[in-house]
Amino acid sequence: MKLHPITVACAQAVALFFISQSGFSQSSVEFIQKNRYPIKDPSLVNEGFAKRLKPFRVVLISEMPGTNETPDFIFGLAKALAKLKQAVIVGLDFPKSEQGSIDAFMKSGDLSTLKKSTFFSRPPPEQDGRSSLAMVRLLNKLRTINAQVVCLGATSSDSVQEQANAMAKNLIKAVSESERSQLIVLVEKGKQLNKLLAPERFSTISLSTELHSGKRWACNAKKRRCSVQTLAPKPSVYSRAVDYNYYGLIETNKTKGYDGVFFAREVTAALPFGTAAE
Repeated sequence: MKLHPITVACAQAVALFFISQSGFSQSSVEFIQKNRYPIKDPSLVNEGFAKRLKPFRVVLISEMPGTNETPDFIFGLAKALAKLKQAVIVGLDFPKSEQGSIDAFMKSGDLSTLKKSTFFSRPPPEQDGRSSLAMVRLLNKLRTINAQVVCLGATSSDSVQEQANAMAKNLIKAVSESERSQLIVLVEKGKQLNKLLAPERFSTISLSTELHSGKRWACNAKKRRCSVQTLAPKPSVYSRAVDYNYYGLIETNKTKGYDGVFFAREVTAALPFGTAAE
């Protein structure tokens, strides 16, 4: 049976609508080639990319913890925005109870402050990527540009939803208390947090970290132990479109619930704080 052209057109329109709404729409190779912002090194973020992010009150970055490259990117972005005369606050997935220790370290740079911290002094096999050497280096680098750091996380005993709710509450409070600062937020469960922020009046742009391959420090929930794990190569339009090792991209349609990406072709594992010379 041959369908009427109008029926076919309507069916195609409906299909496209549900694809876009479900987050499966993805930028084309041509779009990426034209709109990517090459990043030579994660700690040296392209100024043009920073300018695209500057108008938003919150830049939400969803990551896979345990790499060196993502914390470097956070610093690179904060530094690029600071050069654009933008006051920056960095929100991290540290327990809210650690704010005192973080404030003391940001003021003094004394590593013994973190070594006394409950969060950073956990035995290495129990540390996840949030308390890595790379995250400590991030804190130290943020001191050089006078960036404030706020702890947004809840306790690890909370459920996933409770953690997301608490983080959203802490982030909204941080926004309300900082009239002119832009918040760069690095979290693992960015999609959930992004949904919770949707009703808020402040503008938010969300980026996912697209990691092609490499290694990271990660935890095995069943064994309750953390170690270096290999990331199997993840071919995607992001890895095929250009041959850059790193780049940023703002997309026209949300992809997997995000407004853009930070792409890294190969990442390295960030070891826990205290496992090597700091």
